[in-house]
Amino acid sequence: TSFGEYDTTGLYWTPKSSTDIQALTFGNNGFYLHNSLAPELDAQNTFATVTKAYEASAVSTSNASVYTHSSFDIGSVAADRRIVMAITTGASTANVTGVTVGGEVATLDYRIDGNDGYDVEIWSILDGDSSLGTTADIVITYGATAQQNGLAVWTLNGAAAAGEIYDVYAEAATSAIPSGSVYVPEGGVVIAATSTQKGSPSLTTISWTGLTENYDEQVESANWSSQSGASDVFASAQQVTVTATAADTTTRNTLLVVSYGSAVANNFTNNNTVVTSTHTPTNIQPLLNPLSFKNATLSNGNQTFKNSAASYGATLITP
Repeated sequence: TSFGEYDTTGLYWTPKSSTDIQALTFGNNGFYLHNSLAPELDAQNTFATVTKAYEASAVSTSNASVYTHSSFDIGSVAADRRIVMAITTGASTANVTGVTVGGEVATLDYRIDGNDGYDVEIWSILDGDSSLGTTADIVITYGATAQQNGLAVWTLNGAAAAGEIYDVYAEAATSAIPSGSVYVPEGGVVIAATSTQKGSPSLTTISWTGLTENYDEQVESANWSSQSGASDVFASAQQVTVTATAADTTTRNTLLVVSYGSAVANNFTNNNTVVTSTHTPTNIQPLLNPLSFKNATLSNGNQTFKNSAASYGATLITP
């Protein structure tokens, strides 16, 4: 088997060397416990680094229930390409009910409903058969008429499947400085987007802390709304704090931050907290040493011991 083999005599079944066993694949949530001096290393897996590319952003003020962004840049063709879309909405109570890319259906990763409809949603699709090409029509359908729509696209290679996220932070803020933290695994990616409104018809720029900005864009001057986004790849597992500071006083500043792991990583999340708890067991029965008695009988589910020969007592090992 993968874990054991007969020794050179052919008589004894013995475990393989730790080197052989560590080289095995233990699945997404499996790991080899080698009892190292650094126990945090025991829960490691082989992580691949996700590659990321920001592609483009766009806006539309059509006051429609369906928005079509034609021939949109969706990056280089690859069998492991995951197309991630940040969709912003303003001054509307309508949520996105569906997204297609080149006619193929995308999956909702996460949605945050902001104040007065300044929402941020992230959808994605895995182009497993490389059929979508480098550009495609992205069609966004709402449950009702939406006054405006913003879109931004990233492509990830080597990430987990569409719909799978590692961690998320969402804040429907009214302040100019929403901020929050997410955990990202080794080789993972963090993507963030905002939907903002202020008291004047001009672009609201965002200064990002914790991530590299990808775009700042006015969505509609009549509604005083803007969108912004940022992202980064992280070589080591860590907690990332993301702050989106608006240059102006805002009345709406919705922030959504999502992290993605590698397709070959595990799903364990480090909360950086060691919890020590004390348990007081109840109903524990004494342990019986079977080598110390004869002429004895056990009953009551092996909880009652009776020795018929007084000269042979049993040793009770009590916890």
